[in-house]
Amino acid sequence: MFRVTIREIHCGEKFGQTIEVSVRDATECLVVAPTLPSGRRLHKSVAAEGWAKAVGIARRTSLSELRAPQHIIEMCTSAKGFLRYGKIDEAPTFLLDFTQESGSHWLLDNRVESWLISVEPIAVPANPALP
Repeated sequence: MFRVTIREIHCGEKFGQTIEVSVRDATECLVVAPTLPSGRRLHKSVAAEGWAKAVGIARRTSLSELRAPQHIIEMCTSAKGFLRYGKIDEAPTFLLDFTQESGSHWLLDNRVESWLISVEPIAVPANPALP
């Protein structure tokens, strides 16, 4: 299992040059890891899945209300869409100043909005005690 932390990134620009970068408050969710990928591929998949759970669901509703074509909705709101169209990459090191999480860090950028996504493995007890 993984803890996924998502922060929306905002860039201030002047004359086409970025002059400041800030991030919004974090949103967290838990993701159960898929079984196939491993290593960096696994963390990238988990980052995309976490974004889809925390941000994509609301976005899917909005796009549906606007009557966007289904293939556009899938491409813009699902983990599979972001992984397929290559819009998620390892975060540049300067963005790591905005996070306290260990683990891997990813940048999801759709050319309009950007998010810093942190993926941390968390231990799950083998036999959790029932209350």
